[in-house]
Amino acid sequence: AKLFSIKTGKLIQNFTGHSKPIVSAVFNNDGTKVLTASFDNTAKLFDTETGKLIQNFTEHTDWIESAVFSKDGHFILTASDDSTAKLFDTKSGKLIQNFAGHNNAVFSAVFSPDDTKVLTASEDNIARLFDVTNGNLIHELKGHTKAIISAVFNAEGTQVLTASRDKRAMLFDVKTGKHIQDFIGHSKSVESATFS
Repeated sequence: AKLFSIKTGKLIQNFTGHSKPIVSAVFNNDGTKVLTASFDNTAKLFDTETGKLIQNFTEHTDWIESAVFSKDGHFILTASDDSTAKLFDTKSGKLIQNFAGHNNAVFSAVFSPDDTKVLTASEDNIARLFDVTNGNLIHELKGHTKAIISAVFNAEGTQVLTASRDKRAMLFDVKTGKHIQDFIGHSKSVESATFS
């Protein structure tokens, strides 16, 4: 992964170490760290200023599709083709929680706005809500007939929006897990959807 200056377009930093393609790279809130996810089954945490590797997260057994920071930056969440999402401590690098139960690849995993829940989107056509503290399943969000590529929370953390290869987006209630609304009209796969 490479970091460039917006003003000059010049290369500022090079983040090296992955052996296969990097599929995502994100900053923490204050821009001091970069988190990468790769098809080499690892996520890596880098120092933005020096480019040095801080942590190497190696617990997955298949491609990592995405990796994100918690709001406070103390934890990272990964989504993998090994059918799991995992929560790691950024300081120690240790695995804290394993979010399991999907029957196929997990394409994305995100934190709720208050960092108390994890939302996963899977190729098994289901999105799942988990409790961050104990890893327990809260709800299965069902209704899609093909893979769910992404799922997001609204700003209040009360609703979830899913995007699927079944050409639909679906809205769910976080408290009950119930389906609220379908958004239909696309002629091909819906890869992502977002709230205003």
